[in-house]
Amino acid sequence: EVVIYDDKPGDVKWGDPSLFLARVCQYAETPPYIRKVCIPRHQDLQMAGLLSPLEAPHHAKLNDQLPYREGVTLDKPPGTRPGGNGTGSFVDVGLKTNVLIDRPLKPGMRVTVRMPSYDKAGRSYLLGEAVPPNRPRSELGVYWGFQTRHAPSLKAVFSGCPFGDAYDYKVGVSEKASLSIDDRKKFKAFPSFKHLLVVFGPSGGIEECVEADEDLAMSGNQAHKLFNAFLRTTPTGGSRFVRPEEALFISLSKIGPLLERENAAS
Repeated sequence: EVVIYDDKPGDVKWGDPSLFLARVCQYAETPPYIRKVCIPRHQDLQMAGLLSPLEAPHHAKLNDQLPYREGVTLDKPPGTRPGGNGTGSFVDVGLKTNVLIDRPLKPGMRVTVRMPSYDKAGRSYLLGEAVPPNRPRSELGVYWGFQTRHAPSLKAVFSGCPFGDAYDYKVGVSEKASLSIDDRKKFKAFPSFKHLLVVFGPSGGIEECVEADEDLAMSGNQAHKLFNAFLRTTPTGGSRFVRPEEALFISLSKIGPLLERENAAS
């Protein structure tokens, strides 16, 4: 999940930059062959074609014979499954041949399809099975994209959590944090968790967002209270501040190995 939030709720003059970024993220995550159907035309995306390809595993190529593929249901009459085993929708999964899935769905819906075989067996279509979007990750351990969520404020990032048990471990990343992620004496590893949330702020830091969010009812210097760990991930000195897009890559390059170590230990 990628959550884009307004760092200064209500302070919008020339369009909403957080909505712009959310649309771009959604566009980039969607496989190219279904974007025309799944992504509505919008002026925010008029230059999106210049983005570098994401090249994620779920962005399957024409000749890839993967166990799963992303697709979109077509506006065609349902087809009858072989042997009279019910009807299902036809899905475009980025192949020259459409796939008949095991259930009827509304046209234009994005669906994850399990591909048991790429052999048409004399038919004009392939057979597939509609599965939950997280099935490739849970079954094969393969990264399979992300959901994009827009939050109108920092507080809404937490309150709008799509998981029933919320985020059980929250990490705030700030240049002003007293604890460095590189300090192995004070910060050794992440504990076990189900849903980890890592929050980045603008150039002014998360503290600036907390100060601007009236619903949080706390000052910026109390921002650390929102998180289980409040970390500094970038080296100090040499610049007045680290840009958010720079801090994102630096931070994830340091957090990633710690998470892999935790997964290996468990």
